[in-house]
Amino acid sequence: IAAMQKKTFKKEDILIQFGDDGKEYFVLESGVLECKVYSEETKEVVVTKTITEGSAFGELALLYQTPRSATIIALTDCTAWVLDQMTFKTVIMSSAIKERNIRLQFVDNIKVFEKMSRYEKIKLLDGLEVQYFEENDVIVKEGDVGEYFYIIEVGSVECIKEEGQELIRSLSYGDYFGELALIEQEQKRTLTVKAKSDCK
Repeated sequence: IAAMQKKTFKKEDILIQFGDDGKEYFVLESGVLECKVYSEETKEVVVTKTITEGSAFGELALLYQTPRSATIIALTDCTAWVLDQMTFKTVIMSSAIKERNIRLQFVDNIKVFEKMSRYEKIKLLDGLEVQYFEENDVIVKEGDVGEYFYIIEVGSVECIKEEGQELIRSLSYGDYFGELALIEQEQKRTLTVKAKSDCK
């Protein structure tokens, strides 16, 4: 916090402009922002999401030294905490790199990814999202259309056939599930997967 600067923005102010060099990282304290990107498919600028208080943004251009990929505009008067590029690199980026290396080691141990190149695995990390489940939570419901592929990092799960509540198998660290429903569109889940313990 000591390294961050508090800034205020008026409604319709542009915090980030598409194509600009990234120089700042933002944490929104109050207000609402709108994120717009240019769609190559429709050749139009489209709104992808709104950003609300507590959200952080702007790190991608700093991490990868690429131009801004979106324009972010204030929908209301806003207050944000801002971290400059140099401080971001020395503080935040070192932490991000450490976390990325931990995740990369985890991916290296997953059999389904063993034939992927180092570069492909690093790109894969960008698409991974951490989700947490408590004991007895239903992660996947038999009959639902699949949207996610899961890899277990912590905990264990049970795969159950709803009819007769038959336990088909148990899975734990490094095991994965949900991939079949993603291979074919509109493919429905064939089993229910329930957390046997707290899971990540």
